[in-house]
Amino acid sequence: MEKRQQEKLDFRAFFRLIQTTQPSKVVMVTALSLSLMATLVNLAVPMFTKHLVDGFTLATLHKTTIALLIEAFVAQTFASGFSIYFINHTGRTIVSRLRERLWKKLLALPISYYDRYRTGETVSRVTNDTAIVKSLITEQVANFLNGVISMIGSDRFAFIFRLENDADDVHFASTAIISKTFFIHCLLNNLSDND
Repeated sequence: MEKRQQEKLDFRAFFRLIQTTQPSKVVMVTALSLSLMATLVNLAVPMFTKHLVDGFTLATLHKTTIALLIEAFVAQTFASGFSIYFINHTGRTIVSRLRERLWKKLLALPISYYDRYRTGETVSRVTNDTAIVKSLITEQVANFLNGVISMIGSDRFAFIFRLENDADDVHFASTAIISKTFFIHCLLNNLSDND
């Protein structure tokens, strides 16, 4: 039980530590907005191509249709690319500030600390631990948020397609509601376990 409480304290302490680095909120909001936009465009492309394929004839194929499709792909690419750049920039900034803070702390330690612990191990620990923080921020959190957005968005698009095609398909609606309820329940349990 004591170990579980220690994990909770470490989890909160970790987020406080990240907050002390004062990452740019504007950059983070921009990155998340671009990620959201890229995911939404990624979800909208199949919907657009569905209508294009369903009514495809040479007479209905217009240059504007092709241009819109190309623009959607380009917008998705740029939004995704800049989002990844901003998320990586935020991660590098946090790691840089954490390392700077840790180096100042290491320089202020008494000589007796360096008599007890090897300097190489301490430096390696600082480098490796901050690299793990960067990996968590730039890869894991970004992928988690994109996955959640994709899952919710694809569920919405699939539900819209089902309603367009078959208005009385109650089975699909109940499956979607049950899966969302299960996902939210699991997410809330994980969050409550961490508190």
